[in-house]
Amino acid sequence: MSHHRPIVGILVSDPTDKNGYLEVTQAAGAEPRVLPPNPNLNALQGVLGVLVTGVGPTGRNVHPALYDPSVTPDASIPDTDINADLQALVWLNMFRRLRVPVAATCLGHQLWWVLCGGRLKSGIPGHTGSQPNEDTTTTAVLLTPNSLLAEVAGSINLDVVCMHSQGAALPPTPPGLIVTGRSNHDGEIHAFESEEDPVWGTQFHPEKMPNFGTRYYEALFEQWQQLLTQR
Repeated sequence: MSHHRPIVGILVSDPTDKNGYLEVTQAAGAEPRVLPPNPNLNALQGVLGVLVTGVGPTGRNVHPALYDPSVTPDASIPDTDINADLQALVWLNMFRRLRVPVAATCLGHQLWWVLCGGRLKSGIPGHTGSQPNEDTTTTAVLLTPNSLLAEVAGSINLDVVCMHSQGAALPPTPPGLIVTGRSNHDGEIHAFESEEDPVWGTQFHPEKMPNFGTRYYEALFEQWQQLLTQR
């Protein structure tokens, strides 16, 4: 990576759980810039790429009206905030239109899946609202050979840190996305890469995985630097 520290935007899903993303961005050689909640093109000036963050143990799920036509937007669903989801999706659409590289984590991973036409499932052990289940926060994941995650891990097997009660569902796989990581236990989707956009998604939390997380974001930022000349 260049001696000049690139700027990486941080789209925060949970203001109480942003420090890990700020720290890992700095450890990976970049300067974090927290983006405002309201989409603002000027905030992307000079940004190499964006981390779309997840949520902490306080939890928040994507409102099902965004992927299930049988649910109305005004339906009261615990642990959801449809206005925050819609606001984030405006940002994600902007990233997609401008081809801004994105690393999406947890809730961010789910929102990108939905943006591309996918659906989600609920009731996954992990955390529900403000009651995290610490016994299920480490999961063995099988990675796709030659994926970025497998290259960083140096293996197709990776133990990951995760905290969620909602996740990407199959079928179908949204157009343009390739699943690159699945749980050894139940096949749950833990990672994807996009064939059409410079986007990488992880249901798990690399920023909570010392050493691996730094290497992962270093590898991403290197790729983003290479893509910069094409933007």
